[in-house]
Amino acid sequence: MKEWLITPYRRNARDPAEIAFNVAHKRTRRLVENAYGIVKERFPCLNHMRLQPEKAGRIVMAAAALHNVTTTDDFMLRELRNTNDDNDDEEVLSNNQNAARNARLQELLDYFRQ
Repeated sequence: MKEWLITPYRRNARDPAEIAFNVAHKRTRRLVENAYGIVKERFPCLNHMRLQPEKAGRIVMAAAALHNVTTTDDFMLRELRNTNDDNDDEEVLSNNQNAARNARLQELLDYFRQ
């Protein structure tokens, strides 16, 4: 066991604090595993990587960042469409979307250049 690794208490925990911790641990683990599943579904190349850990870590970080960019774009597009009810505002919507996407992509490039 490592110092940074938090494992659940034994299976037959009787103390209410231990039971509460185990429940919280189980919920958190499920969320993390679901997040991995979502990213792996979007990027199937992550399913069978056979690389050095450092390189694999960078690829996973890039996949997660790209997933977040696309998810944010989807969210922003929905929000902009909800606020712009006129069809004439499509050009404004497109310009706003492109500016936001370009800013996020520049942040991403700056991050990975470090």
